[in-house]
Amino acid sequence: MKKLFFILVASLIAFSFTSCENYGGHSSSDPSSSSDKDKPLKFTISVPQDEITETSAHIIITPSDPYEEYCWLMFPKEVLMDEKGNIGSLNQYVQGLAHDGNSYESYKRNYPVQIGKFDQVFNELDPGIQYFVCAFCLDSNLNIVRDYVASEFFTTLDEQEIAGYVNFGLPSGTLWAEESAGTGYYTIDDAKAEYGNQLPTKEQWQELIDNCNWEWKNDEKGYLVSSKTDPKTNIFLDAFGYMNSKEEIINARSRGYYWSRTEEYDNTFGDIVYCMTFMESRYEVVFFDYNDVARSVWLVK
Repeated sequence: MKKLFFILVASLIAFSFTSCENYGGHSSSDPSSSSDKDKPLKFTISVPQDEITETSAHIIITPSDPYEEYCWLMFPKEVLMDEKGNIGSLNQYVQGLAHDGNSYESYKRNYPVQIGKFDQVFNELDPGIQYFVCAFCLDSNLNIVRDYVASEFFTTLDEQEIAGYVNFGLPSGTLWAEESAGTGYYTIDDAKAEYGNQLPTKEQWQELIDNCNWEWKNDEKGYLVSSKTDPKTNIFLDAFGYMNSKEEIINARSRGYYWSRTEEYDNTFGDIVYCMTFMESRYEVVFFDYNDVARSVWLVK
């Protein structure tokens, strides 16, 4: 039986469990009052697709007012479905969660209330399952207040979708391809055009540095990157060097350069792009103030 994720994780101890009886901090108990019309609580729910794996997802809930108070839940979509596959009422479902009385006081003893932006990566999800995440505000009778609700669906990857990728058990849940992408060298524009969000961010490269063992292999000329808990979980980054604008290969077998998709503007250097670079004595994420050279590509999920 699929696990139900009511988000009862250890992090809940840091949440605020103050009451939603006044509709997220509004003074009126009537959702149709002028004060509520003037200050409707709006939510933005984001689940970045490139951060979804078979067992994890990154959930971001942003209310328009950082001081508003709201409730939220996440669970498999099938929880709301009847025998015919129709999605039932979220309002009735929420009311049913209060086991010892139809009141907010009974609800809040078991389920989370949040103030301000919520941003967390959830692990231990089931693969290939469509999940439902919602943010809402309740009145004292556990009715969801009109215009104070938002929801989003996302689906974790199934087992086939992760073939060819390595799971290091990283905090973000990022999976890394087993080998470099393509057949050669790419400018950053070519790499983005072909691979888009499959290119790692600078933060994902740094996460790989911080959470894995890096060992230079002199015979193979490159770094063996392995899990700190399971050395058999690894990838090998070749020191391919880079290709200049004259199509000459520079620093092959002594240095490696792998693109990230993170680009920024720097007041000193102008447009910059970050890159994972290494040699035998060090490995780090750095930026370059030019992008007319071609470098290697590694992909993530």
